[in-house]
Amino acid sequence: MGRFKAKDVYCNGCKRIVKHYEEKETDVAISVKLLELFVLDQCDSIVLVTGDTDIMPAIKTAFKLFPFKRKTNELEKIATGLRSE
Repeated sequence: MGRFKAKDVYCNGCKRIVKHYEEKETDVAISVKLLELFVLDQCDSIVLVTGDTDIMPAIKTAFKLFPFKRKTNELEKIATGLRSE
């Protein structure tokens, strides 16, 4: 689990300082867990849905260390986010 850091920001709508919470370390926690699961052989595959590119180094490392060898041509034609190597 990551954490949330409180930060004071000025709100243009209400014209005052309000607390805003900023996510911290979540991408690092996910990256570490991803590699931990593969290294400890606790899974065969992982489904990860994210828009955060900070996690890319962990994904690339997982593909390099634990190659995914299954390939489905039929699914690859219709799936927008399928990656098989």
